[in-house]
Amino acid sequence: MESEDVNQLKRTLEAYEKLSDLSHRELIEANRLISAHEEVEKLSREELLRLHDQVRELETEKATLESKIRSVLHEDPANELHILNELEEIRKNSDTGFFINLFRVLLHHEFEANEAMHHWSEILKHCESLSRALGRAIGFRVAMMDYFINLNRLLKSPVILEISLYDEMVKNSLMDELTNVYNRRYFDRCLIREFNRARRHSHDLSIAVLDIDNFKQFNDVYGHAVGDEVLRTFSAQLRTAFRTEDIVCRYGGEEFVIVLPQTNSRNALLVVDRFLEDVRKLNFFAGAITASGGVSGFPEHASEAKELFRMADKAMFVAKNSGKNRVILADEVKE
Repeated sequence: MESEDVNQLKRTLEAYEKLSDLSHRELIEANRLISAHEEVEKLSREELLRLHDQVRELETEKATLESKIRSVLHEDPANELHILNELEEIRKNSDTGFFINLFRVLLHHEFEANEAMHHWSEILKHCESLSRALGRAIGFRVAMMDYFINLNRLLKSPVILEISLYDEMVKNSLMDELTNVYNRRYFDRCLIREFNRARRHSHDLSIAVLDIDNFKQFNDVYGHAVGDEVLRTFSAQLRTAFRTEDIVCRYGGEEFVIVLPQTNSRNALLVVDRFLEDVRKLNFFAGAITASGGVSGFPEHASEAKELFRMADKAMFVAKNSGKNRVILADEVKE
């Protein structure tokens, strides 16, 4: 007769199988451990507890590894070289389970360890081959899609399209249709991402909040169509004035936010001031466009992402109340 402890452990593992996403390999190993113990007439309490702990450790290791992979993918989703380098660092400090978790995150698909390792190696080779054939750099995500859809048709549905970058950019509609800059939803996400990266690597980070002056008058005097044209003209100038690595977002209405990675607040202030000067020179038929702005920076003005935005927003309101058509640094804001 099986001991009650063995029966209890079996029931526990059955619950794990239903309630968690332990890989097939891990469950087989756990069950093999049970079978080995069943050959012993009596199991000690210590042995049972140790076996239970081993299964729990597998769960913890898997969750930690997946978390690291997701963190890398979301830190800088457009920088594929950085992602590959960071993934390689994680792999060096992991066992073959790394590849299982990598595809679980990227594809929502489960492979055995050796199979996953083989696919990853082939995807990187395919990426190089596509780049040579097309004469330009091809990202590993694109290569992975082509590999699984056209070369190695293992997936029955195109869930591969749910990988991190496409999930971020396509499913959530992160562009503002009117102004063709990012919307507030994207700003909320990128602010956390860029702030965490700045803190992790001890980099500067600045935020500029801009609000178009007297925008209501454009709508009231000329109509909303002209108001929309003001927004489009202003955002077009924003896209021209800032670097490609700067993130321009429409926060709402006539308010815009620019995230400036690796830029201290003093330099950000100079860039924004130069932008406001260029805006004033625009030959807009309905009259001059001006704006008021506020700038704050990490680490000097805030230790949290929300506080960084709050300080820049408050500085913008001070600029509004000080005569408009100017930009103010958070240093000038009295709490």
